[in-house]
Amino acid sequence: MDGVTKHTLWVTNDNDFTPDVSGDSRFFVFGFAAADLGVSRFAPLVVPEPASAGLLGLGLLVLLRVAHRRTTFA
Repeated sequence: MDGVTKHTLWVTNDNDFTPDVSGDSRFFVFGFAAADLGVSRFAPLVVPEPASAGLLGLGLLVLLRVAHRRTTFA
């Protein structure tokens, strides 16, 4: 290890969508150092949790509660 942070870029091509012209899938991997980016700065993006995931969780809790009540009073 040379102590340099490496970045990796994967590029792929899956050619299986049309059976009569399908070919080999190809994978290309490019490695580069932070200095190769020039003036660009790598800044990881923070992706917030979508509100729909929270609503899905709340809906599951309500369904579990209703199912529990039905088994309790049955």
